[in-house]
Amino acid sequence: MRMMFRQSRAGMRGISLAELLLVAGITSFLFVAIIGIWVFTYKNWTIERVHYRLHVNLEVAMETIRQEIRLSSTTYMSGYPIGGTSFTAISFPLASQDADGFYTLSGGAISWDQSVIYHTYKNPVTGNNELRRTVFTDNSSVLIDKTQRDAQLTSVVTNGDGTAALNSAHATTKVVVPRTPNERLIQNAALILAPAIQEFNCYNATEQRVNVSFGCIELTSGYHDLTFTVTGKQADSSGYEFGIDTLSVTPCGVKREAEVINDYDDILDTIKDSSGDGTTKLGPDSLWSGQNCLEYDANAVTDYLTFNVYYDLWRESNFDGATLDNVTLDGDDLHAKLKDVSEGKTIAWQAAVEASGPLGTSVQTDYPGTVPMRNKTIRVTLSQSNVVASGDMVRVKFYSHSTGKLTISKAYLDIKDDAAGDTPKLKYDPSDLTQLALYQTYHSQLFFRTVATGEIAQSVTIDPNNPQDPSEPNAFYSDWVIYPLDPANSYFVTFHIADNSGEDYISYWPGTSGKVSYLIDEESYATQVDWTGYSQSPDVYVAGFLEAWHTTGSVISGVFDTKVTSPEFNTLRWNDSKPAHTTISVKSRSSDNADMSGASAWGSIAGSGSNPHGLSIGDGEYAQFKADLALNLYWTCSTHPSVNVADTDYKHSGVMACTEGGCSRFLIPSASIATGNYCPWIDNVTIDWPGSDKICEISGYLRQAPNYGIISLSVDGVPLTKTIRVGVQVQETLQGKTYDAQLTQDMVLRNTGK
Repeated sequence: MRMMFRQSRAGMRGISLAELLLVAGITSFLFVAIIGIWVFTYKNWTIERVHYRLHVNLEVAMETIRQEIRLSSTTYMSGYPIGGTSFTAISFPLASQDADGFYTLSGGAISWDQSVIYHTYKNPVTGNNELRRTVFTDNSSVLIDKTQRDAQLTSVVTNGDGTAALNSAHATTKVVVPRTPNERLIQNAALILAPAIQEFNCYNATEQRVNVSFGCIELTSGYHDLTFTVTGKQADSSGYEFGIDTLSVTPCGVKREAEVINDYDDILDTIKDSSGDGTTKLGPDSLWSGQNCLEYDANAVTDYLTFNVYYDLWRESNFDGATLDNVTLDGDDLHAKLKDVSEGKTIAWQAAVEASGPLGTSVQTDYPGTVPMRNKTIRVTLSQSNVVASGDMVRVKFYSHSTGKLTISKAYLDIKDDAAGDTPKLKYDPSDLTQLALYQTYHSQLFFRTVATGEIAQSVTIDPNNPQDPSEPNAFYSDWVIYPLDPANSYFVTFHIADNSGEDYISYWPGTSGKVSYLIDEESYATQVDWTGYSQSPDVYVAGFLEAWHTTGSVISGVFDTKVTSPEFNTLRWNDSKPAHTTISVKSRSSDNADMSGASAWGSIAGSGSNPHGLSIGDGEYAQFKADLALNLYWTCSTHPSVNVADTDYKHSGVMACTEGGCSRFLIPSASIATGNYCPWIDNVTIDWPGSDKICEISGYLRQAPNYGIISLSVDGVPLTKTIRVGVQVQETLQGKTYDAQLTQDMVLRNTGK
């Protein structure tokens, strides 16, 4: 039985030392390997964590900066170092939002009340160079003053926060790229900012006009330099030139014609300086405002042209929306000119209307037969109801038979006595001394200029075979006479048909009723006040038209919105041309209402010919001007144009002929022989006022062309920018190694502050 439980000694042997050592060695190897893998993994994870955190924090920081800058404006922005072209710190304005999420406004503009400063600072405790954000609230009084704003920025950069700066009580500072207190990394942040100068490519394969907003800047009242500089050109362009049509400065934003600034130096705006290249006025062309634009003949990078402009003003160069009375927009530069005789004459009366009856307008007809009209004096009525225009100078158009001759020995224009009814009686009787002066004023002999020699004569033979105007061979105009035509009166044209056989063929306009023409024998009746023994007819004989021309005209501007509350208007000035014997007088007014209600009536405002002259027109937001243009008529001689006889002397003293050098020619109105530009014109009417200190947008229209370059604009030496290039770099040092992340973005400032 004992044999059954006996064990082999070999089955009971333990683990040998060698085996134990082997197991321990393998275990140790595995442990070391695992620890090594863990250390390697942890080390790499730590590095990647640093990288990741750097990038995430940097992206967050850059997005914060971008969001704030895009809601800011270049106005009230400062960079450090002060006066530099690139910066390591920046101060820019922000505005508070109201309960609805909108920015608060003041006077129609955003009320900037915060300053945000991004800067770096070496923390003396940690040794880290930190990217910081310092905010000043209730800071409007500091940020609008550049000196204080720059001082505040400098203090923050120097001290790392706002504790020693202006408005320190409202300053808070925080680190933009944060670290926890347990992190032993050394951090270094760098900030680089540079305004990106706006450039405008003036190249285009074909000529065109483009509207451009150059940017915004704070302006103070007075003069400012706008300098356009060539910065390059597109590869396709054949040159560096550039063209400017108009420039505008808000708040009023009036279009200032560039070529006008170039042409005139007495309208507040001037060409101040250039790189020495020439300017060219391009036009006239309807493509351009005012039909013209200005080209600068630049030929290289850095060539420039400087405008010196006044802030602020209204200049009317094109008379858009103006009311013109006997005035026309004339010339390549569109000035407002008094219409000359050829432009301004108007039909004041027509025989076809005078003779018209129930059947309508009468038709001109050859008179059947001749004998009854020979040696006849005829007085034709020009009824007040048919006189449709006034004038300072008039002439009559007479008609013969379509094929036969007609000789008029004398002709006159008189005022009719409407109180006498349908009779041939004149209103004023020269035998009554109380009426003599009025008779002389309204009684005017008509003269004729002969076809052959142009001499002035009392009589005329209308010959269809030798016409005054080949397009109307049986018509003949009298020469112009100075005469005060008023549609409130009726008139007579009186003429005598000569007792010449074969020269009494007439035209007439058949009438149907009434007493229109009065006929009597003998020439002596032509100047008599009243007739007896006459016959009468509803027809109109020979006299077909009365034309009139005014020697005065006016232009009333459209209403202009200065966009300023209570502007302090300074002066009124203009450019003009005033030939001899002409005058220009300008007046202006203002109102708080766009329809000019409440403004003084034009008739109560005294105009002035002084250029310039000071204004006392109130301080309404809306302004308007009226210019009165006049030509002073006198009587002169066609061969002695220096003769100058006043109309009163001509009519009341009987000075009707020239006596110069034995000349005896009849005198004629000065305007009837004037040549060239004898009427006055006005242009570039300018009203100025001191602009308020505020953010202003500079804009305009540029010309693009195949030979044009790329330009930029600076105001008073400061480039206009809408973009800030922001570069942020953050470095962190771990275990002796430095890791960094960096981002660069161009950030567009979307706010003008308006």
